[in-house]
Formats: sequence, C-alpha cells, structure tokens
Amino acid sequence: MPDYAPKMNRSVPQLLFNYLPGRTVDWENGVGIVAVDSPRIGEVWPQSRAALVLAEVAAYRRRWADRGGDVGRFPDPDTRAIVFATATPEAVNAKVFVTALHCYECSQFTFERRGGLARHGSSRPLVCPNCGKRTLRQFGLVFVHGCGHMAAITDRIPFVASDGRTGFRPIRCESCPGSPDLQLISRTDSASSMSIVCRRCRRTVVDRFTASCHECARQVLRHIAPGAEPDASFRPRTAMRITRHSASDAFFVHSLTVLRLTRAHVLAEPTPEMLELQRLLPPAERAMTPTDPTESLTGLTDQLRRAQERHDGPEIQAILQRIELVATRARNGSPLGPMEDVAEETDPAILWNAPDDVIKGVKESQALLETVHLRSARGVGESGGGPSAENLDEFDQLMAALGLSRLDVVADLPIVTASFGFTRRSVDPEHEEFQQRIATSLRPFPVLDDRASLTSGRHDLPGKHPILAREGEHEGLLLTLDLPRVVRWLALNGVDISQEQPARAAILAALEDVNRYYDNIWELPVRRLVFGLVHSLSHAAMRAASYFAGIDRTSISEYLFLPLLGTVVYSNATTFSLGGMEALARDHLSSFLVKLRSEAVSCLYDPDCLDRKSACHGCIHSPDISCRVFNHGLARSFLLGGRAPWASDAARVIGYWEI
Repeated sequence: MPDYAPKMNRSVPQLLFNYLPGRTVDWENGVGIVAVDSPRIGEVWPQSRAALVLAEVAAYRRRWADRGGDVGRFPDPDTRAIVFATATPEAVNAKVFVTALHCYECSQFTFERRGGLARHGSSRPLVCPNCGKRTLRQFGLVFVHGCGHMAAITDRIPFVASDGRTGFRPIRCESCPGSPDLQLISRTDSASSMSIVCRRCRRTVVDRFTASCHECARQVLRHIAPGAEPDASFRPRTAMRITRHSASDAFFVHSLTVLRLTRAHVLAEPTPEMLELQRLLPPAERAMTPTDPTESLTGLTDQLRRAQERHDGPEIQAILQRIELVATRARNGSPLGPMEDVAEETDPAILWNAPDDVIKGVKESQALLETVHLRSARGVGESGGGPSAENLDEFDQLMAALGLSRLDVVADLPIVTASFGFTRRSVDPEHEEFQQRIATSLRPFPVLDDRASLTSGRHDLPGKHPILAREGEHEGLLLTLDLPRVVRWLALNGVDISQEQPARAAILAALEDVNRYYDNIWELPVRRLVFGLVHSLSHAAMRAASYFAGIDRTSISEYLFLPLLGTVVYSNATTFSLGGMEALARDHLSSFLVKLRSEAVSCLYDPDCLDRKSACHGCIHSPDISCRVFNHGLARSFLLGGRAPWASDAARVIGYWEI
C-alpha cells in the first residue's frame, strides 16, 4: 500500500472542524484509513488582521494551564506569535495511515500489504490471504494518550516495563515460525473483548490490546535519579487507551469563535441603548476610536445597494439619512459613534470588578449595535409585502407573550472562526487514568511543510504552526429578552437584583466568573439563571429557524450577547447571505414564534427529560459545531418551568414563559 493519497478537496467549514492535521478519517468507500496531513493554504492573514485571533488563542492557552492542563508543547502566541501562521485553508493533503489488516469475512489478521489506494483516488480491493476474498480492510483501532500521541496497531505494540524500560511487543506466535497466520477473535464489539490467536496451533498471541507511551515514559524517567524505581503514578501517566481511530476521544479539535470589533460604524447617532452600554464600562474602556468616514460610507453604500436590490423603500430612505449624517459630521470634523462623555452620569465602579467575559460582552454588544446592519423583522415583513396587518398584530402579541423585546434581521454579523490545536484522550485539561488525575496536553497543529509555500506563494511558511481561520459576514436573527420581565423572573427564582443601580448593570455586576466552556455553570447561582435562560432560548431559536430558513441544524450557530440579554442565531454554512433569515422574517414571522414556543422546546423523551436535566439531544442540544460551550447550561425548565437541573432534590425553577 503506497504511503500517499490524493489531495482532499473539502468545503471551508469541513476544513475548519473535521479534516484537520493530525486527524485520521476513513477513505472513500471504507477501503482504507488516511491521516490528514499539511493543509493547502489560501489567503495568509497579515499580522494586523491575525492579532485578534492570536490574542484569543493566547488567552485560551492561559486558561488551559490555569485549569491544570499541559501547554508545554504549545508555543505562547503572546511571546512567539511569529511561529504561527493564520490562514484560510483551501484543501488538505493526506497519506495512508499504516495499520494491520483484518478480513471481515474470515477474521484473518495480517500485516501484508496487497493492493492499496491508487494515485488518483480509485482503489484496488485488498485480497485476504486466507479466504481469497476482497474483504480485507485496515484495522480501525488505535492507541491514544493524553499527551497527544497516537499509535496504530501494526505488527508490534509499544510497551513500557515497570522499571521504565521501553520496547515493542511483536504480534507473532512464538511456537510457529515463518509467516504469521493469525485470527482476530471478537466476542463483542468492545476492544476489551478482542484477542488474536494463531490459526495453526490456536495459541493466544494477544490476550488484550494494551500499550504505553514511550514519549511520556522518557520524560518521566529524566526526572528520576539513576537506579531509582518510578513511583506509583508512572503507569497511569504512560498508559494509552484503545479506541476507534475516528472516535471523538482520538481527536478533539480546539477552536474559537469571536466577533470582530474593529469595523466601521454604520450609525452616525448613538441610541439610548448604546449609551447605556457605554456607561457600564470602566472609564478607560469607554473611549471609542473615531471611525474613518470613508469606511463608514463604504459600508453604508453596500447596504444601500442590497436594499435597492430588494426594492425596500423604507430601508433605502433610512440608509440615505445615515449617509447624509455621516457626511455632515465628517465635513464638520465631528467623530462618528457614541463619543459623548457620560462619566458624570453613572457610578464609575459599576463593572470595574466584573469578570473579563462580561466586559468583553459589553464591548461586543456595542459593536453589534454600532457596526452591524440590523433591521426590524416586523419592518421586513411590512416592506416585503408578506404578512398582513392582522398577522403583524398576531406577531406583536406573540412577542409580548414570549417576553421578547426585539427580533431583528442581521445582515452582516462579522464572525471570525478559527481552529488552532487539538487534544487526544480528553477535551478537558485533566482526565482520569487508573483513578489518578492526569494533565491533558494541548497541542498545536503540526508545522507546515514546503507544499504550503507552493500553494500560497509565501516562502516564510514552512516550520510555522497553522491556525486555520475564516472570517465572514453572516445573516442571522437577533432575539433579546424583555429586561423588566427578566428582573421579575430572577426575583421569583430567588435572585433579587439591587435597586441601587440600573437593572442591566445590576444583573451584569452580579454575574460570577465562569470557565471558558461553562463546565461549572450549575455551581453559580446568578450566572446559571441568566446565562441558562438566554442560552436555552438561543438553542430553541436555532431549532425553529432551521426549519423556516431552510438551513440544516449543523449549519446554524449562535453568538450570545449577555449584556443585551439576547442572542444572534446565524447561518455558518457560507460567508455570504443566502436570504434564508430574511425570507423567514418576510413570510413566516408568526409561525416562527409559534414554533419557538411549542415544537422547539418539545422532546421525544419527555417527561423523563424534563424531570431530569431538561435538555438532551432529543430537544435543545445542538451539534458541537453550533455551540461553543458544548451544550452546557441548557434547561428547558428555564423557559417552561420544571425541575432545577443542578439540584439533587425536587427543587423547581419557575419558567420565564410561566409569568
């Protein structure tokens, strides 16, 4: 079997989340297994554009280490940004992942290479040496270790003796010389029940598949005095686990999604909501950099063109008024954006001690309102000739019943998505091995090779770790909750918001710190309610929008704006608008809200699901590609009422829609 496979052309979302360096995937028709190799790079981002991604990766690395994970193999982007190359992938190279072979007809286990993958993607079937049938396939089980090392099962298995000696255990029968004639015995589908026996003498060659990591064993032994025995933690720290090569624990991608804040303002005058957000920030964080009028006018001109293509008269007039305001303020030398001094109107210490993610959320909420084109969904329906006045009245009633204050169509949400590294064995900084907590190593993708220079035209790329990124302007829907109603709901659930500060500021000031993936969300009394309510609404909205916008559930994502008590559910399938969200607003407004209230929060497994965690894959769980906190903090009981998912007793949550 040759050690290459043809170039793999995949969509950008697949290249960002699935076909990544270090991963193994089944080749076409299951005839083999290939290891994804160096990506083929398209656009390489300049340092000014990549700075946002590198800063997020550096923060991720620090949090990983703070939670007990190992980052020794992952360079620090804060001090060694030059070793990374942020780029948009176009394709990936792949090579055959060499493993043992087994026959699914007669269970022959062999290491002979007969046939293989052809150079141009076609294949010649592998022929079993025992039964002669074309039923020979690669053995799909591998050994993985928390340090990021993966080993295929071939004719020898790595082991580490109790004294630290490393070696390989050959898979052969000691009693029968010559070519091995082996059979794989599998009593169940579990790897622990698999063994290998000799067909000739029926002697057991491998009773159980076990292996140890040589790389980690050598690191442990470096810190042990010569002649001394390793301690009791040596075996857990070096033990490898067997799993299928395509299972999740063989490769966890680590990625991030971030809103780009540095875009031109599209509004010339601040709104009360913008000024309220600005007042929440410490004085040093309030100052906004004046936007170049040329950039604002360019953005507004693009919006005007799109409105003219839709023949949207009211929107055209609104954009023309904004263009006139921008031009007037630029002519008079006035800055664009909310630059008013509001320090005297508020307590400057409101959010001084707030968690970092709260401060970041306020800035992102400001950027959403100031730089993203938002249109009222009700206005889209009126101008599009869709719903009648009667249906729009029904829409208003549904909005009030659901406690929603705002439903807007988002035309150009500037989202940056990047994948920057991987782990094996666990997605968490620590994992358990033989009842001991072991650090999981965060690893960058392998460095780029010379082929990256050929496809990108950049000769400085070989030797750099790739960060695979995509930036696009996505269409979506913005949903926000009614602030006074949220305050009442929190009080009914035992959280009284301070009356000394404005309601929004008091809610944000009460939020506890939380880790990046919200693993400890149920331990935080205020955060679990506020975040859980917005997050659960967001997942229900994704489910409903998927149906009416014609977007697959794996192609719709969320971005939460906690300071706004809202979320944007957006299409991640493309970086340009397909019009699905606008069609939803134009033709299915009331139907969307009805489905949001009924079917979107129903579950196949009720009442069991509602009486336990109140969220599962049968209701509001979403694919990992759609939820960057891995479905943590979700519960339909926040909306419908029911059992508190964090409580061991029968404690109940009053639902937001119950009041």
